[in-house]
Amino acid sequence: MVDYKSGQRRLDPVLLANGLQLQLLTYLTVVRRWRNPLEIFGARSLTPAGVFYVSLRGQYPSEPDRRAALSDN
Repeated sequence: MVDYKSGQRRLDPVLLANGLQLQLLTYLTVVRRWRNPLEIFGARSLTPAGVFYVSLRGQYPSEPDRRAALSDN
């Protein structure tokens, strides 16, 4: 599950424990409890791999082309 944000964001264990940062985990719970995942997702069951925030304003190094961006160097 990925949540795209325009600002920098990280999961904060204290906010999670106190129920103040639950949006991303709520999305995950809804997907996990979907009654018929085959209908929507094309799979018989769903296994969560994690939750992530992705900044839309992140600073990413530029590369001359896609091949260079995908290489491990």
